[in-house]
Amino acid sequence: MVSSDEGFSVEVLQRVGIEYAEGDKTMFVDSEILAPGYGIAVSKKSIQVWRPPHDAEKVTAEDRDRILDNIRRAIEFQGEKIEVVGLA
Repeated sequence: MVSSDEGFSVEVLQRVGIEYAEGDKTMFVDSEILAPGYGIAVSKKSIQVWRPPHDAEKVTAEDRDRILDNIRRAIEFQGEKIEVVGLA
């Protein structure tokens, strides 16, 4: 897990999935660990909704970009590569 002093954390869950948190809000982001040396593929389109009790809060395109950037920085901080998929 990477915890930032900017108030977010990123935890890669086994081979599939990322737990992303900002303050008291969390969400699951689809991801997959790729073959050795290829890093992690992260699905941008899966960045859609916070977990309850924040699930009524809308996740905007700007939020998605910020969250993806935070995930990218955390993964690269750990020395891994990141591939973003599902850009729609």
